[in-house]
Amino acid sequence: MRNRDIVFINKFPVYSTVLRPALMISNNLIFDEINNLYNIVIKNSNVLKELIDDEKTDLNISPILMNMQLAANQVFEKVINNIRGKAGFIRSNVMGKVFKIAHLKLS
Repeated sequence: MRNRDIVFINKFPVYSTVLRPALMISNNLIFDEINNLYNIVIKNSNVLKELIDDEKTDLNISPILMNMQLAANQVFEKVINNIRGKAGFIRSNVMGKVFKIAHLKLS
C-alpha cells in the first residue's frame, strides 16, 4: 500500500483512566467501551507482528490496519465526547468549580 505512513498513525495515545473509567458492580469489574477499543488495537497489532514475511502482503495487512484505524477513530471520538459540553469532564470538573481567592494586601 502506497503512502501507508500518511494514512495510519504510528503512535497511539493511551488516555488516562479518568477518561476511560472502570466500575465495580457486585464483584464484577465493568470497563468503559474505550478499553475494548484499545484491546482491538492491541490484538491487531500483535497479529501484524506475528505475520511471517511471506504473509506480509497488502491483501493481508490492509484489512488489519483498517480495523486498527477504525478502532483508533472510535477512541478519539469517545474521548472528545467525554470531555465536550456542559456534562463533559473539563467543564464539570475544572471550569464548573468555584474557587475562593484570598486577596492579600502588601504594605
